[in-house]
Amino acid sequence: MQILLPLFFGTGIPIPIGSTLMVTTCLVIIGLNSYKVFNLSETIDTEYITEIIQEIIFVVTPGRSVKYMNACGTKFFKINPDEHLSVSTIFNHSKDALDAFEKQVLIPSFNSSLPGNYQFSMNDKDGKEVYWDVTTYKIYNKLIMDGLIVMCRDISDRALLAEARLSALRTQMNPHFIFNSLNSIQYYIHRYKRKAAESFLSTFSILMRKILDNSSKFSIPLSDEINTVELYLRLEKARFGDRLNYEICVADDIDQENTLVPSMLIQPYIENAIIHGLGPLDKGGKVDIMITHASEALLCVVTDNGVGRQKSRELKAKRTVAKTSYGMSITEARLGILNQKLDVPVSVKVIDLINELNEPSGTRVEIYIPVNERF
Repeated sequence: MQILLPLFFGTGIPIPIGSTLMVTTCLVIIGLNSYKVFNLSETIDTEYITEIIQEIIFVVTPGRSVKYMNACGTKFFKINPDEHLSVSTIFNHSKDALDAFEKQVLIPSFNSSLPGNYQFSMNDKDGKEVYWDVTTYKIYNKLIMDGLIVMCRDISDRALLAEARLSALRTQMNPHFIFNSLNSIQYYIHRYKRKAAESFLSTFSILMRKILDNSSKFSIPLSDEINTVELYLRLEKARFGDRLNYEICVADDIDQENTLVPSMLIQPYIENAIIHGLGPLDKGGKVDIMITHASEALLCVVTDNGVGRQKSRELKAKRTVAKTSYGMSITEARLGILNQKLDVPVSVKVIDLINELNEPSGTRVEIYIPVNERF
């Protein structure tokens, strides 16, 4: 595991240390120096260490002036190391990148008393998307904080691999989603209601278009996700009839067009509630979807009044023909990879509901989604 250790020697230049081996070496040198075995400032060139580390390293003041940048950094940003630098000059190719780095890295780093670790992405000056794992450490001078060491590791290859795996899982999820929808269509058509079937197929075609559009994107506006969920629920309502009712409620202070969420994240939990929770009921099934703000995240709560998880497992075990459900396992795999790309992970909490008689009365799923805005 790489860490960054700020050390201050005779030259006053901080030495960011990029590996456990280097940390051990420097600690030994410090120990020898404390016993006056040799003069450290004459034995090691601190600036040389930062220059040979192939990671972007720079020192920024609270006023956003950049006081030092190593060779890897000046090469990446294509700047003259001798000119007066600031955060705005090194990110002068993109105001969006500048604003994002300020908001996601610098502000939380200066506000925290602890070292920080962040993931950050942007387009470089050549238009190539890069991903950084950023570590920050505060610099203190006589107990007064007067700077920040920033170390940026390029993890673009790892991020691209995660995106490829995420795309593969989305590809798996689409046929699963379509398969369940086609089962709904088949069930409905068998009722011999031609006009209703035509309406059903029209809704289904719109839904498929939405899925095809959204599944290729990492994130989409919340309004698109809600629209997809509502189309899906309309199809299931047509199949279940009075056995299914639903309600979608989004807090008024949420800008649905501007708020971005991972695509196809909410629908699988609703599908799971309908199939496994409400499916065994003869009547009166309901799913409520409520989306509100929760600290710095969106909280999406999916509540059903179904038979509960334990009863669902018991009914599944009694079936003559076992059916394998792939939806939730694929969704869980997606979350694992998705969270590698997000600064704040998506978290999911499942709660078994109990009525006043201590009997199962449904399930509540709480999905915490980090807030991401388009503008």
